[in-house]
Amino acid sequence: MIFILIAYFWGGIPTAYILGKRMFGLNILHVGSGNSGATNLMFQTNFFVGIIGGAIDVFIKGVFPVLFIKYLVPGNDLLHYMFGIFLLIGHNWSPYIKFRGGRGIAIFMGILFALGWMEAVLVLIFIQGLNYLVSFTINKNYFEPSFWIIIWFGYLLFTLFFYNYEIDVKFFISISVLVILIKRITANFEPLPKNITFYRSLVFRLFLDRDILKKNLWVGRKNFFSDKKNSK
Repeated sequence: MIFILIAYFWGGIPTAYILGKRMFGLNILHVGSGNSGATNLMFQTNFFVGIIGGAIDVFIKGVFPVLFIKYLVPGNDLLHYMFGIFLLIGHNWSPYIKFRGGRGIAIFMGILFALGWMEAVLVLIFIQGLNYLVSFTINKNYFEPSFWIIIWFGYLLFTLFFYNYEIDVKFFISISVLVILIKRITANFEPLPKNITFYRSLVFRLFLDRDILKKNLWVGRKNFFSDKKNSK
């Protein structure tokens, strides 16, 4: 139990939120997507700061703690998988910022890498690279990394059940994907927009990770969340 709590509170460290506050005096919970993740940080500040935030999520919050628990308690695969799941849950629902958080893709990549799923990480990098190539050579409106993440999830689940993996591996991947999808749908407790139908909003959240079709309007939002305590 103590390892699970450590994982949750370590994963919950809101890296992008801290960087935004310390470097720019910006509360990223109140702008753009409202996520305390590297992508929102990148859109609200600049590319390099976003990369720093993402790298911390991947390596410091994902790779390092999983390698540490594997070294500390070798051979206990179920504990390693549970540790990874609670790192992800902590990141997505951080106890430090009223259970808001990021979407969990960067930290999930780090966890997968540390658990030996390098192929899955490379597939995601390839898919997103293809996304960049298509969008910036044909039409920038095609740049939808959140949609391609869904394709990657399909690959993960297909691989998981097509090959004869152990039950604990299936449990880990399935629960991790479910955690990320639940976070997409629930967002950061932001209510669904009133001018869009309920089902359409859910589809947008699930496949595009936002409430509206136009991404530029979504990432350009300012001070939309009235939480005065967190805005200080």
